[in-house]
Amino acid sequence: MRLREIQKMNVVGCVLICCALSACGGGNSADPNATNPEGGSASGFRLVVRTVEDVDKGPAQITDLVVETGDTSVLNYALSKYPQLEALKLWAGEYVEHEDELHRLYGELKQHVRLEILGSVVSRRALMTLLSPVRLERIKLTRCTVYRPSDGTPEHLSPADRDSLDLNVVSASEVFFDEIAMLYRGSSIRHLGIRLSSWFDDSKLHTLSSFGTVRQLTLADTAVRFRGNGSVPGFQLRGLTDLTLRSVTFGSDVNITNDSMPDLRNIVLENCVLSDSFARAIADHKEIRKLEGSDGTVFSKSEKAMLLSRDPPIIIE
Repeated sequence: MRLREIQKMNVVGCVLICCALSACGGGNSADPNATNPEGGSASGFRLVVRTVEDVDKGPAQITDLVVETGDTSVLNYALSKYPQLEALKLWAGEYVEHEDELHRLYGELKQHVRLEILGSVVSRRALMTLLSPVRLERIKLTRCTVYRPSDGTPEHLSPADRDSLDLNVVSASEVFFDEIAMLYRGSSIRHLGIRLSSWFDDSKLHTLSSFGTVRQLTLADTAVRFRGNGSVPGFQLRGLTDLTLRSVTFGSDVNITNDSMPDLRNIVLENCVLSDSFARAIADHKEIRKLEGSDGTVFSKSEKAMLLSRDPPIIIE
């Protein structure tokens, strides 16, 4: 009799636990396309859509949207249904034929939305909308190309104070990087991230200096080399205070002095190979106190001697 009572109690306990889990959201009723984003807010979800029907499958609290189609009606519907978006990723084909529609949709995006465009043809008009002074704060452009209509579009944006803008360019196309710089010539931004699969040569350094002010610069996965005699006359990045280099190799001919970046305060090096002249520029820079996050960066004896011989010596962390 006692055994039967214990078995009954076990069954009741299991039922209660299942009910509690269901009430807490432990069930799996949400659509498999809607997932909780890694590192996102606990209440937000990520939704991947390819059709209008996919848009309706997500829960109401979608904050991270991925659109894997060139059909702007899908994007239009998703933006109207989820006005609370925090992140939007467009992974699509050519938008050229939808230029007017795309331009309008970009104009409706909220300022705090993080936007990433992958592998698309971006019209110059739409790009200028994204980079205008009143628009988005975080933009990432990956493997994109620029469509340039001959419609009298201005060659560049009016110089604007965008100290809050975070712009990341990931591309194998040198032309695309030049386009971005041309559109933003004379303007100031908070952070510029560049990852190019091609060489980063002296012409690109001059392109960098065409921006008004870049306060934080991240250069990743590239090699710096010069085509001329190793120096860049007149090259200067005024206003640059933070420099991050990830997996960057400097050619031995690269001659950068501390006058090239007079306002530099902080440097982060990760898996880099420096040149003697760049190490000397760091050592000669009196405002730099330490090199942070120097994982994987191997200093030559001469480079380390230069850094440690300064008074006070630079701390290598």
